Amino acid sequence: DDTATHATIDGANIIILHGGSTTFANAGAAVAAFEESGGFTITHQNIVADDDTFIFAYENSTSGVVHIAAASFEVADDNNAAAAAIADNALKGTDLMQLTDVTDVTTLTAADFDFIA
Repeated sequence: DDTATHATIDGANIIILHGGSTTFANAGAAVAAFEESGGFTITHQNIVADDDTFIFAYENSTSGVVHIAAASFEVADDNNAAAAAIADNALKGTDLMQLTDVTDVTTLTAADFDFIA
């Protein structure tokens, strides 16, 4: 039940990783921020399977624009008994696309994304 531990991402389709002046060189560096030792750690209380994935947006310091990326669990993460942070090195980041005219991730809104099932 992740609603008790991280209500801010419950039901989210995409996570906006905004670190103020902090930007990330690539998707791997960005997903490290979500892990236990990162500055934007995600805590969950659920069973996550190997290869479960979530989508996020971040500001890339190399390209200077916003990237849309996928964060995939490299191994299962069973935190069903108690809430815990995503362990270090548990996520793999993969860039999916660059938004070439967008430099500030905070300008994105839910209306900018359309997920088709």
